[in-house]
Amino acid sequence: MQSKEIVQEGGKIGMDQLYTVDEMMHLLKVSRPKIYTLMKRNEIPFIMVGGQRRFVGKEVMKALRDRTKNSAGAVQTVQNYV
Repeated sequence: MQSKEIVQEGGKIGMDQLYTVDEMMHLLKVSRPKIYTLMKRNEIPFIMVGGQRRFVGKEVMKALRDRTKNSAGAVQTVQNYV
């Protein structure tokens, strides 16, 4: 059974929810420059809403899972948060 949200120490990622850059910073526990680097490298997907970037929870989690699967020797996986 798949959960509608993924719990992390920083907060919860609702799978059907939109998030701002600031909210993603808090949820993923990374800096603003890191979020923009991930976007620039197409490592986390985003959409534009009224000229502002938004993240779809389920798309971000899918991207992080895929990124983790492709990273050899990753210490922490997204599965730890499911």
